[in-house]
Amino acid sequence: MRYIAKTIQGTEEAAIQEVKEILNRKAKKILKKRVLLETDSIEKFIEKTRTSSEVYGLIKKINFNDDRALLNKIKDIRFDIKKDFVVRCSRTGKHNFKAMDIERLAGEIIHNHGNKVNLDRK
Repeated sequence: MRYIAKTIQGTEEAAIQEVKEILNRKAKKILKKRVLLETDSIEKFIEKTRTSSEVYGLIKKINFNDDRALLNKIKDIRFDIKKDFVVRCSRTGKHNFKAMDIERLAGEIIHNHGNKVNLDRK
C-alpha cells in the first residue's frame, strides 16, 4: 500500500533516507513536508521513524481543475474505512476554495457512505 509521511519542512531528504534504512524501500518527496512511500509493513516504519510526525494511507491521487470536479471524483471512491475518520486537506497554489471547505465537503460525502467521522482526529 502507498503511504504519505508528514515531516518538518526541510527534512524530506532525511525522511527518504530513513525509509530506505528502516524498510529498505525507496521514497520520494511529493510536496513540502510530504514523502510518498510504499510498503506492506507500515507498522515497522511508524514504530521506528524519527523524522515523520504522521503517516497516513494514500487512498487515491486525484487530478482536478476546481472544487466541484474534486468532490465529484471523491463521490466515486468506495471507502473501506474500518475505524472513524477525519479528512485533512493540504493544497498548493491559488484556488477559489479553502482547504477547510474541501475537508468539510469531502468528510460529508464519506460520512454519507456510512462511515463514522471523528473531527478530533489528526
